[in-house]
Amino acid sequence: MPNHPLDDCDPSDCYQTMMSERNELVKARREAEDNLVKTIIQLSSGLVVLMAGFAVQSEVVLEGFLYALFVGAIILLAIAITAGLTEHYYSSKAYLSQQNLVEQYFTKQISSFSEPNENARVRMAQLAAFGSFLAALTLLGVIAIVKAGVSDVESAATAATTTSSSSSASGTAAPTVAPGQLWRQQGRSSEISRAVNAASTSTEKEVAIREPGQ
Repeated sequence: MPNHPLDDCDPSDCYQTMMSERNELVKARREAEDNLVKTIIQLSSGLVVLMAGFAVQSEVVLEGFLYALFVGAIILLAIAITAGLTEHYYSSKAYLSQQNLVEQYFTKQISSFSEPNENARVRMAQLAAFGSFLAALTLLGVIAIVKAGVSDVESAATAATTTSSSSSASGTAAPTVAPGQLWRQQGRSSEISRAVNAASTSTEKEVAIREPGQ
């Protein structure tokens, strides 16, 4: 069996080194978790304010299924904010409990201690905040996608209606003449031409008769 790099290290020194590094890692993990929860609270609060302003001032109408998704997103964001605040509360209590346990252990009031019960509640609150926030973002994404699809369909329908209206207007502006009407018009034109020619011929004859008498 190969030798371990710490075989020659004093057990007490190894333990102190391990605890020091462990404390640094635990501290970094707690800071990361706290920052994550703080970010979720801030983003959720901002989204709730924006959605409230959108509902009051926007001209976009959400009905039926989309309205239910919108309300559900607001509720989930409210749950995320509540869970984040709950996580901060139980996190503070967990730190206090751990502090008391450490003090009791080093004053030899207790010989061992386990993880405080508040840590389990902290993890549950973190999961609730993170899950609710992701679910709210998912609902908002569905609303945006569905609304964009409906807008595209309405735009296409509007364009088709405009095209058909233009075609109807063009057809009205250029009326067609039936073949029978065209034939009648041509017949009337021929009759008028014959009447004009007959009147011209009779006038020429009258002029020719009067000239010898002069």
